[in-house]
Amino acid sequence: MDPSDMRVDAAKDFAAMLVDQKRAGPVGRPDLVSVVAFSERATVIYPLGDPSIARYALEEGIDSHGGGHSITKAMRAAIAELIKHAHGPTAATHRSGIVVLTSHEGSGGDQDTAALIHHLARARALGIRVSVGHLCPGCDQSSLDLVKAVVETRGIYARISSAETLRSFIDVVVAHGPTDLDDGGGAGSGTALLPGLWISGTIAAAAGPSIFTYSARAGETVSFEIKSRRARYGNDAGP
Repeated sequence: MDPSDMRVDAAKDFAAMLVDQKRAGPVGRPDLVSVVAFSERATVIYPLGDPSIARYALEEGIDSHGGGHSITKAMRAAIAELIKHAHGPTAATHRSGIVVLTSHEGSGGDQDTAALIHHLARARALGIRVSVGHLCPGCDQSSLDLVKAVVETRGIYARISSAETLRSFIDVVVAHGPTDLDDGGGAGSGTALLPGLWISGTIAAAAGPSIFTYSARAGETVSFEIKSRRARYGNDAGP
C-alpha cells in the first residue's frame, strides 16, 4: 500500500517544519519531537529531542512494509514519552500533539478499538492533540467512535486516498495546528481541504459552526462530497 515509503517521507516533512535548536537560537525555545515505530509492537526509536536529528531515526528505524497494526500500543508509548517530562517547558498539557500515519486502524477488532479510544480520551484529558492520517485507498468508512475520539482531541482525522497525498495530510495538520499552543486556526477558524483527503468533523449547535476552506485555482473544476455519518450509524452526536 506504501511501497515507496511515502509515510516516512511525510513524517520527515513534518519534522522539517518544526523549529530545531539551530533555528531557535541560543535564547529561543525549540520544538521537540519523538518517533514511535509500530508494527506488531511499538518502539520509541527516537526519544523526545531535536527535530533535525529525528530524520535519521525515520530513515533507519521505520520499515513501511512492517505492517503498522499496533496503533493502540503506539498511542500508549507516545503519551508516555510526552508526559515523561511533565513539568516545566516540556509539560504536555496543551503544548503537545501526536501525529499518526498508518494504513491500519487496528488489528484486534472491537476490543482493540475500545483500547485505542481509551488512550485518545486520555490524550484529550492531558491536552494532547491527536491527528490521524489513515492511508486506505478504496475504504468508504472508519469506526465512528474512533473518528469522534480523534476529533474530540481537537485534532484531524483524515482518510487518505493514496500514498502520494500523505504530504497533503501533513500540510493540513500544520495549518490546523498540531498542538493547542500553536493552533493554526484549529476548531475556531476552519480546517483546510486538499485533494485526495476525506476530512471528518463534528456538527453540534453548542459548538458553533464547523468551517472548512478550500483554495481554488483559476480554471479548476471542484466538487465537494459531504456524507452524514449520523444517517448511516444512527448516532446523533457523531461526526
